[in-house]
Amino acid sequence: MNLFLVTGAWRSAVDSGQDVVETLMRVNEPHKALNLLDRQLLPVAEQCNLPDLIVGLRSQRAVVLAYTGDIMAARAEINNLRLYEATPEQADDIRHQTYIIEHLSRYRPVPPSSADPSN
Repeated sequence: MNLFLVTGAWRSAVDSGQDVVETLMRVNEPHKALNLLDRQLLPVAEQCNLPDLIVGLRSQRAVVLAYTGDIMAARAEINNLRLYEATPEQADDIRHQTYIIEHLSRYRPVPPSSADPSN
C-alpha cells in the first residue's frame, strides 16, 4: 500500500489498503482497521478525488465500527450512505453491510468493559 502511495497510484493504494483492513479484521484487530480507514484510506480517496471509492470505504468502515462494538455509529455511517446516488453494485454492498451490522447487533456479545459500567 505504501509503495502505491509513494508512486501516486491512489486507487491501487486504497484497494490494497482495504485488503489490509480485511486482514486486520481476520486477526481480530478492528481498532487498527478503523484507524487505517480513518487516517489513510478515506483521506486519500477524498483528497485524490476518487468519489467512486468512498461508498465502499464508508460501508466497510461501518462494519468495522460494528465489530468494535459501536453499533450506533455503524448504523449512522451506513444510513449516511443512503444520501449517495449508489450504483446497483454499491447498493448491494450497502444492503450486505447493513445485514452484517444488524447481525452483529443481535448476536455479538457486548465486550466486558462496555457491559460493566464500574470498569
